[in-house]
Amino acid sequence: MFLFITFLIINNCNNIFAYTKYVGISAFPASYQVYLKQLNKSHPTWTFTALNTGLDWNTVVKNQSHEVSLVRSAVPSSYEKIWKYYNSSGNVNSIETGWVTASKLAVGYTMDPRRYLNEMQMFQFETLNYNSSLQNEAGVEKIFYGTLMYQKTVSYKDDKGNTITPTPNKTYAKLVMEAASKYNVSPYHLASRIRQETSCDIISNTSICGTVKDYEGLYNYFNIGATGGASPAISGLAYARNEGWTTPALAIDGGANFIASKYISKGQYTGYLQKFNVNPDSDYALYTHQYMQNILAPAGEAISTYNAYKEMGIMNTPFNFVIPVYTNMPTSPVDIYVSNPNDYIADSTKIVTTENLNIRSGPGIGYSIILNAKKGTVMTRISKGVQAGERWDKVRLDSGVEAYAFQAYTKEHSYTKVSSVSLNNTNTNITLGENKTLTATVNPSGAAYKGVYWTSNNNDIISVSDTGVVTAKKLGSAIITVTTEDQLKTATCVVNVAPKKEPVISLDKTEYSIINGKEMSLNVTIENSNEKDYTVLIDNQEVVAFENGKLIGKKAGETNITVKIKGIEIKTTARVKVIDIEEGAIVIDESLNVDGDVITKINPETKVTDIVDKIATNYDVIIKDNTGKTIENENLVGTGSKIIIKEGETTIYEYTVVIYGDIDGNGIIDAVDLLRLKRHITGANILSGVMYKSASISRDGTEPNAVDLLRIKRQIVGTTIIVQ
Repeated sequence: MFLFITFLIINNCNNIFAYTKYVGISAFPASYQVYLKQLNKSHPTWTFTALNTGLDWNTVVKNQSHEVSLVRSAVPSSYEKIWKYYNSSGNVNSIETGWVTASKLAVGYTMDPRRYLNEMQMFQFETLNYNSSLQNEAGVEKIFYGTLMYQKTVSYKDDKGNTITPTPNKTYAKLVMEAASKYNVSPYHLASRIRQETSCDIISNTSICGTVKDYEGLYNYFNIGATGGASPAISGLAYARNEGWTTPALAIDGGANFIASKYISKGQYTGYLQKFNVNPDSDYALYTHQYMQNILAPAGEAISTYNAYKEMGIMNTPFNFVIPVYTNMPTSPVDIYVSNPNDYIADSTKIVTTENLNIRSGPGIGYSIILNAKKGTVMTRISKGVQAGERWDKVRLDSGVEAYAFQAYTKEHSYTKVSSVSLNNTNTNITLGENKTLTATVNPSGAAYKGVYWTSNNNDIISVSDTGVVTAKKLGSAIITVTTEDQLKTATCVVNVAPKKEPVISLDKTEYSIINGKEMSLNVTIENSNEKDYTVLIDNQEVVAFENGKLIGKKAGETNITVKIKGIEIKTTARVKVIDIEEGAIVIDESLNVDGDVITKINPETKVTDIVDKIATNYDVIIKDNTGKTIENENLVGTGSKIIIKEGETTIYEYTVVIYGDIDGNGIIDAVDLLRLKRHITGANILSGVMYKSASISRDGTEPNAVDLLRIKRQIVGTTIIVQ
C-alpha cells in the first residue's frame, strides 16, 4: 500500500509551493524496492517518498552531460579516464583549475538514485527544512570535526587587515544554528555545504580567509556566485561584495537565506535536487539553476550529514527522504566500475561467503555498507573482479540488491547449473492495450536456481513485467528476452501489436423457430471484449422467455429479441417465431439424446439416412453440415450439423448435432481433431460453441484438457471408444 498526498511548503515570504508525491516503498519501481526494503529492516521509522518526475532517464542524463553543456557537470581532473569527457581531439575539457567536464557515463552513475539507497549516502534525499527535535549545535560541530571551524570562536579580518573578535563570542556552529532557525533550513545541510565548498579552511581558502588582495574583508562560505572559470572563488567574492558580506556572521546568514529562498522553497528541497534540478514543479526550468557543478557533491554532503547523525545516536529517529523516479531507467543501477574490461568481466556464477562479510555500495572498504551477509550466504556474481591488488566482485543477492563483495571471502558454489531456457511462444500477436503472459521453462528441471529476468528491446511498444506479462502500448513489434540469472541463458519472443478491435456480439441465426413448450439454445458469441456476460431483452414476453441460456416457447406468435454485451451499448437482434404443433407430430428415437435443441448420442461415421430413419414425422427433414451445405443419403453427420424440420418454406424446429471427439465436424474422430484440441489447450486457436462442447469429452464441467486429448488418441488407435 502507498499513500497519495499533496504537500505544501510555506516559506518566510509566504510563497506556497505545491507538489504531488507517493509515500511508501510500494510506490517505487521494483529496482528501488530491493534497496529500500533493506534500509527499512535497519531503520523502520524512516519514510520514503517517490518523486515521480515523469522524465525519461536517457533525456535527463543527456541534458546533464556534455552533449548539452560542457560546464554543467564536473569531476576532479585527478580522476580516472572513465570519469572524464574527451573531445574529438582526445582532450579533456577544463572548467576551472582542478576540474574537468564529466563523462556521460559518470553523469548517469552519479544521477542514478538507486546507487545511494544505503545508510551513508541516503541523506542527499533528506528534506532540508530545520527540525529542532533532531538538529542542534552539537550535530553541527560533528560535521565540522577535524577542520579549523570545529569548536572555533569566530574571529576574522576586516578590509584593513585588522583581526576582529565579535562580542558576544560565538562559534561557527552557533552562527550556523542561528541562520538555520531564522530561515527554516537544515543546519546540517548548511554545515555540510560549507565543508564541501571550502573545507572549512578559514586560514587559506580564498572564499573565507578574508585576506585576498582587492577583496579584503569579504566572505562567501557557500561559494554563491562562484561560477566556472579561471578564478571562480574571485567571482564568489565579487558577489559577496555586492551583498555586503563583510563578516562571517553576515556571510553565513546571507548564504543561508539564499539557499532557503532560492532553492529549498522553489522545489529544490534536497541536496540531490540542488545539483540535479529534475523536479518538474520547480520554479526554474529543468536542468538549470543548479547549485554546483560537482556531480559528486550531493553524495559527499550526505556522508557529512550521516556522520553527524550517527555520532549523535539519532539514526533511528523518523526521517523523510524524497527520491526521484524516472521512466525507462536501466534494469539495474548504473555502474561505472564494471564498465572497465580491464577490471571486470561479465559473470553469472553462484558464489558463497566463507566468512561474515559486509556487502558494500562500491569496490572498496571506503564505500557504504548495504548489509552484512552471514557466512554461507549464496549470491550471484554478475561481474568478476580481475583488477590488480585487492579484488572485489559485483554481486546480486536473492533480494535483488546489487553491490560489491570482497573476493577473498567468497568461493564458487557447487550446484546444478542452468543449461537452457525456452518460452511458450516465439512469435505471438497481441491487441493494443491488452496483456499477455509469456511462460519461461528453465532447464534442466533440477536446476538449483531458476530465477529469470525479462527485458523488451522497445518499451515504447511493448513493456514486460518481472513475471513475463507483456503489455501492448503502441502499434508495432518488439522482441521480449528472458534471461536466466544463473548462466545468463536466453530465449526470445517477437510480439506484434495489432490495432484494438471494437467489441462485437453475434448470434448463430437471425431468425429462430421454436415449438410452443420447447426450448432452444441461444448461441451468443462475444469477440474483442473481456466482458463475456450479456443480457437478453424480449419485446413480447408472452410469446417467448429466456432462462439459463435458452429460449422457451410460451405462446404461438412472433417477437423480436435484443442481445447486449453487459455494461456497454453493443447489441444484435433476431426474430423469434413460436409454432403450435400437434402432440406426437415429431418423434425422435430414444436411442438419441435430445436436450432442448441439441442432439447427442450419435456415433462417429453415422450417415444421414441413419438419422432420418430415427425421426418419425410428416414434416420434411433436411440435414445440413456445419458449413450450411445440404447433405443426403451416405454423407456423414458431424458436430455442428443441423437437423431441420420444415413445412414447405417454414422452419418448424432445428436441432444441432454434437459428436464428442469430432471437433472438426466431419463425422470422424481422427488426427485433425487431435490437433485442434492441442491448439485449443495451448491457446493457439480457441474453440467455441458446439465445437467446444464436442471437445469436452469428460463432460465434468472442466475446460477441455489433456485427459480429453488422451481419450481422442485412444479412440484413434482403437484401445478405447468414446462413449457418446
